[in-house]
Amino acid sequence: MTNLSVQPYNSRFPGRQLGKALDRMEAGSIVARRADQLAIERAVETTECGMVGIARIALREAALMRTVPHAAQRLYTAAENGSAVVNIRIIEAGR
Repeated sequence: MTNLSVQPYNSRFPGRQLGKALDRMEAGSIVARRADQLAIERAVETTECGMVGIARIALREAALMRTVPHAAQRLYTAAENGSAVVNIRIIEAGR
């Protein structure tokens, strides 16, 4: 039989300190991973919202072009500008 004894927590026993340090590192790693996951989720939601916005712009552009074909170039320009603004907002939200 081996002689195993419980060692009390003391600075003379670095094993406990090492264990606590490893626990702190693991907890920090978990927090960092969760923060990364939240950032990814926020980017996904922002991108999806932007895609819906751009789709709405495109639908309105198409409907108006059918109604007012002589204004097609102006409608196209307005739609492009609106889409650019949505893209800028997506980029800013990702920072």
